[in-house]
Amino acid sequence: MRVLVAVRERDAAVAEAERQAGEALREMTEDEGLSVREAVEWCGDEISTREATRLRRLIDADGSEVDDENSTFGTAEGLARGATREDTQSARGAAAS
Repeated sequence: MRVLVAVRERDAAVAEAERQAGEALREMTEDEGLSVREAVEWCGDEISTREATRLRRLIDADGSEVDDENSTFGTAEGLARGATREDTQSARGAAAS
């Protein structure tokens, strides 16, 4: 049981860190007017343009979190909210249908 708790805590921490990074990238691109490529350069090339785009897409215009595919939460985000891995996978499968 402790293993599952630790894995969920890790997944929640990753989801929160990605949300914060996406929000920071949103601010850089929308508020500061930088392109994604310029924002990546400001990050010292620690992330790729592709990764920056993925993180940026986690945050929509009003700041709510969305997944790239059909606005369903991804596994890490769902687990951070208390969903099971099966819940997030079945939601993704239903969205793809």
